[in-house]
Amino acid sequence: MTIGRKFALWIISILSAVTAATVFLFHTLEYREEAERLEVFGRMAGHVVEESLITFMQKRDNAGLNAKLADVKQSSKTIGEILLLNKDGVVKAGTDRQLIDRKFLPRDAGGRRRHETAHMGYLLPGGSIYRWTAPVENKPACQACHPPSAKNNGVLVIDFSIDEFQRHVGEVILTGRIILISSLLVITIVLIALSRALITRRLDRTSAAMKAFQDGDLAARTPVEGSDEITKLETGFNEMAHVITTREREKNELLARLNEANDELQREIAHRMRWERMQQEQLQFFQLLIDTIPIPVFYKDTEGVYQGCNKACDAYLGRPKEKIIGKTVYDIFPRELADKYYKMDRELFENSGIQVYDYPIKHADGTIHEVIFNKATYTDAEGSVAGLVGAMLDITERKKAEAALRESETRFRELADLLPQPVYEADVQGTIIFGNQSAFVYFGYGPEDLGSISLIQMLVPGDRE
Repeated sequence: MTIGRKFALWIISILSAVTAATVFLFHTLEYREEAERLEVFGRMAGHVVEESLITFMQKRDNAGLNAKLADVKQSSKTIGEILLLNKDGVVKAGTDRQLIDRKFLPRDAGGRRRHETAHMGYLLPGGSIYRWTAPVENKPACQACHPPSAKNNGVLVIDFSIDEFQRHVGEVILTGRIILISSLLVITIVLIALSRALITRRLDRTSAAMKAFQDGDLAARTPVEGSDEITKLETGFNEMAHVITTREREKNELLARLNEANDELQREIAHRMRWERMQQEQLQFFQLLIDTIPIPVFYKDTEGVYQGCNKACDAYLGRPKEKIIGKTVYDIFPRELADKYYKMDRELFENSGIQVYDYPIKHADGTIHEVIFNKATYTDAEGSVAGLVGAMLDITERKKAEAALRESETRFRELADLLPQPVYEADVQGTIIFGNQSAFVYFGYGPEDLGSISLIQMLVPGDRE
């Protein structure tokens, strides 16, 4: 549905609602006016009936009263029935002879209470009879038959027919409906034509420009007319199209730069992948290289965590590589040994370079071996210390050999000192490097002179040099 038709439908709906409200208000006002007219007419007729009632009741002439009521009914085209009820609700006179001396129907008894509480008349069920009721006052002329203390002697009931009123209102409403429908048709045609000329044509033009823009024609624009809300829509579309076109151009430029950057990135990635592959190959070669070294080799980061080792180190420590990498000295060695290793590592990191020292270590067989640690720091690409690499030289057997040698030398010296003959030893330069106790006594020198006197000095007196 187009906006013009929707607009026309809205206007028609509003007019229909206003018309319905007007008809209801007209009907209500007409009914109220008719009710007020019947109320006045009822009071006038009631006054006549009440005067006739006193006259005929004093004469006890019920037939004459009924005839008078019939005349009153006959004189008015709108009166349907007139009834006189006593205070007990029994019909004592009226135009309907069948109701005389009969009690009023229960559904009608409320009419008397309604009037006594100052209400006007009311419509009976069905809506075609307007019933007017009024109490019959107990006047002095009535007190010959009725107790003076009574306020009322009964109720006067007059039924008015409003068929003519309803027919008149129906004709007026029908005429109004015909005029309304005709007006609505004319208004609808005019609104559709106006909406087509003022709204739909411009909206179709804007919609066509939007469709062309959506299909890829970024130059599509719509003409701007007037200064109404559709003008704002046209202006808004043109501004939006301009912004989108600008953004599209910027996007294409950005995509071009991104493609160039992506190509550069791809080249950088390829270069990095080659470099990483070379690094991996170097690492593999380095690992193969250190695995061929027969002495244990390891390397750590600056936190003291093992990053790698060779097979000799695995075998020496009695642990697979997986249980060494990622561990610290406290995870592998007893604490009394680990404290020393950790301290020496910290000293090396604080004073980067090379570090050599010997210290015991726990071997894979559970025994304590003597090793010489040769360690050095290594740096990263920025020149900062990244860790250390170390090698362990087992000197347990050499220590044993040195101890045996020292013990053998001690025994040799002790045996040489027991000999009575002088025994001495000189190096190739002729410097005395050993002498037993007999030699020291014989030549007059002491152990403190070893290394400082020559063979000639010891054997030949000074004056015979």
